[in-house]
Amino acid sequence: MPILLVSRIYCPRGCAQTGTVIGSVVYHQLSALCRAAVHAGRLNNAGGTVTLVATGNFADFGASMANGIQSVT
Repeated sequence: MPILLVSRIYCPRGCAQTGTVIGSVVYHQLSALCRAAVHAGRLNNAGGTVTLVATGNFADFGASMANGIQSVT
């Protein structure tokens, strides 16, 4: 799978409170990025910096509950 984009993103304190997370492990591009990072366990609600890696097209985005956040399909 080719890597299309790598970017460092700053997430503010409280970022887990709003936005939709689509997927689990692999997240849809329309997901709230910082909230998805909390869902994935890469960040907590205190904020911080995460690395975004865009890898290509996926058709299946499963839902799950993780770190207090319910994702959708």
